[in-house]
Parts: sequence; structure tokens; C-alpha cells
Amino acid sequence: MSDGRIVAGIAGPAAFVATWSYLGARTSGYSPVQQPISHLAAARTPTQPMMTAGLVALGAGLAAYSGELRKALPGGAGTAALISAAASIGIAATPMESVVGGRPHVIAAGLTYASLAATPLIASRSLAPDHPRLATASAAAGVAAGACLAMSTISTTRTGMWQRMGLTIGHTWLVASAFAVALRRRDQASVAAAAPKPRFLAQSRN
Repeated sequence: MSDGRIVAGIAGPAAFVATWSYLGARTSGYSPVQQPISHLAAARTPTQPMMTAGLVALGAGLAAYSGELRKALPGGAGTAALISAAASIGIAATPMESVVGGRPHVIAAGLTYASLAATPLIASRSLAPDHPRLATASAAAGVAAGACLAMSTISTTRTGMWQRMGLTIGHTWLVASAFAVALRRRDQASVAAAAPKPRFLAQSRN
């Protein structure tokens, strides 16, 4: 079961990025540089069903993986990832140009941005004692993601570009962490398999 949750942590962000990349490139009149991803999920648009599915896939994948991240890096990173998952579902549930797409949508997007940037920042504290270089890289990813996402709320001409940069940095960190957790599990399993068995266990098998 845990392996499936780790895979979900990779598949969710991958599906989300693939969806907005595909729709952004193929939607006539849409500018990925100028317009945010939420426009692709706006109510009553041709792209809404597919983009909404991408958001749900992201939320479901991160929600499934958050528990594994919490085990691997105690200290709050898993909780931040879970908040990002819930907020992503919130974005899907409050599409732009809908009755519930005003302030609730803005709040969901803000929570998504903040929690996504916070995840690698919080994780860096857990990594620092044993992996200082990874901790520095993790903190840098969090700062970069947060800065880009903040710029997306300020910029009037490159909102989409800054948003995509920030989300990509944050989601890349999550995918990389899932691969790292999987590799560590594999190494632990290999060590356990190679360890000498107690004599009584060996005799019982014979």
C-alpha cells in the first residue's frame, strides 16, 4: 500500500503538469504566459472538464502521498503537502466564472501557493541534521517557489509564467522527494534481506 502512495505522489503532480501544458498549448486565444491555469478550469469553458480532472488528480495524489512524506520527514512537511492537496481540490470546486468562484477560489489558490512553498521549507529543517546540502537545496526550492508564486499575484502581464514556474518548482520537489522515499525503502529492504538470519530461523526453514 505504501508503494502505491509513493507512486501517487509522482503521478498526481505529473498529471497536473501534463494537463495544463497540453491545454495551454492547444487552446486558441489562451496565453500560458499571461493567463493563470485557473482560466483553463473556468466554468462553462471547453477546457474545464479536463483541467478540473487534472486538479483533482493532483489533490488526490498529494493527499495519498502526504502520509508517506510525514513518515520520511517528520516535522510538518507532510501536513503542508496535505493542505496543498485539499486546497487544490478547493480550486477545482470553486471554478472561476461560477457562483462560488469569487473569494472562495482566491482563498483556495492562496492556500495552495502558501502550503506548496512551505513544504520544502519545512522539510529542510528535518533534513538539516543529517543532510545539510539537501536541506539547503530544499530551502532554496521553497524560497524560489514562494517568490514565483508571489510574483504571479503581482504581475499584470506575466501572471501565467510566474505561476507555472512556482508550481513547477514546488511539484518537482514533491516528485523528487517521492523518488527519494522509494529509493530509501528499496535500500532498507535490500539491507534487511541481506542481513544474516538468526540460527533458529534458519533451522526452522530447513
